[in-house]
Amino acid sequence: MRTIKVYLILIILFTILGVSFSSAEERILRFHSDITVHEDASLTVKETIQVASEGKEIKRGIYRDFPTRYNQPWGNRTVGFSVQEVLRDDRPEKYFQKGILNGVRTYIGDQDTLIPPGEHTYTIVYKTDRQLGFFKDYDELYWNVTGNDWNFPIEKSSAHVTLPQGAVQKIINHTGYTGLSGERGKDFKAEIDFDGRIIYETTRPLARYEGFTIALSWPKGFVTAPDTKTKLKHFYQDNRDFFYGFIGLLVVLGYYLFAWAKVGRDPRKEVTVVQYTPPERMSPADIRYFLRKGYDDKTLAAAIINMAVKRHLSIEEEDGKYKLLRREKEKAPLSADEIFVFSRLLNSEKEMVLEKKNGSKIRSAMRDLENHLKLKYRLGKYFFSNKKYFLVGLMLSFIAFLIGGGIDANETYYLPAFIFICFWLTPWSFYTFGFLVPGMIKSWMSLRGPFLREGSSRFLLFCS
Repeated sequence: MRTIKVYLILIILFTILGVSFSSAEERILRFHSDITVHEDASLTVKETIQVASEGKEIKRGIYRDFPTRYNQPWGNRTVGFSVQEVLRDDRPEKYFQKGILNGVRTYIGDQDTLIPPGEHTYTIVYKTDRQLGFFKDYDELYWNVTGNDWNFPIEKSSAHVTLPQGAVQKIINHTGYTGLSGERGKDFKAEIDFDGRIIYETTRPLARYEGFTIALSWPKGFVTAPDTKTKLKHFYQDNRDFFYGFIGLLVVLGYYLFAWAKVGRDPRKEVTVVQYTPPERMSPADIRYFLRKGYDDKTLAAAIINMAVKRHLSIEEEDGKYKLLRREKEKAPLSADEIFVFSRLLNSEKEMVLEKKNGSKIRSAMRDLENHLKLKYRLGKYFFSNKKYFLVGLMLSFIAFLIGGGIDANETYYLPAFIFICFWLTPWSFYTFGFLVPGMIKSWMSLRGPFLREGSSRFLLFCS
């Protein structure tokens, strides 16, 4: 008998403790929504959210996510959302808003104030528009009462819908759904009360991330549907970033076509004639610089080899090092660039070894040769970089990107990605395709050998 009493006492204790632990869970005790449909197709919604707080997740208040942007097959659609009043326990409460991926998040509560544990009732009144569906024979309200993003169970959910005068008596259909997003549970009841409202109530608690959605339709004529002009206006406003971006793309494309037609097209190819001697009044260094459209290390080598061909010096190899020796025999005249190189390398000396200790002389010869060739083939006379056209195109592209991908003041979640694209990805792409890819092409072309090079004049230079 005593053993039975002990078991009964333990069962009672565990039951009490279980109820205590269960009651300590943070949850939404009641989620009620009063929805008024106006004749101009706008809605006024009053949400009453009663919560049980334990100071865990509900410390300073709650937040409510409201979707305002929808991606549809024919484009984006943006609905209005304007908070009119926020209360906590029937007293005005502070709130602030931030943009989220598909809408607005309203934070309710003071960031510097903790609310006491216990039950609290939050009231949110807001207006919204463009929520109704307008079909051929009827108009429809499809409304997610609670949303599906709550990390708390909801013990009771309900909604009262008030339609324009006379519409409730002619309701065509009304239904609802419970459960996770996309589920079509029927754990609710609905009726029309004496005040002409449609009353919806859930018949079971909703678990975390479960929601309650209602739908009802009525004949046309009670709500003003948007006309064609208004629809076009809304479509433009919802998708103006796309339109701006598309117009910007056309402007940039048109500019680049204009620039290509003006300075980008290659001249018409003429008949290719093979030359076995260098072009008149051009040294090998000239030709190297001209073909490369700039200076490189082989330009100096071309000048040195040609001076050897003209018998001004000889090149000898000794112990793995190359030596330049002045020659005094009869020789051909040097070109202007070769005079610069000869005076820097040998000058009054009889020989010079191409090694590290003579690096200053070699660098001096390279510098003078480069400056001479730059002056001779100065930009704008023989070579055109078209930098002005490129910079204008780059600026137009950047402006088009800014306009087409413009950020709304509340859409701060886009800011990191926007900064990354503008200030890292775009410059990196220009660098890659402007510098690295041409370098790869040049390397590939060099492997194909000199026999496939094209030009208005081809020549073969034999040095011995």
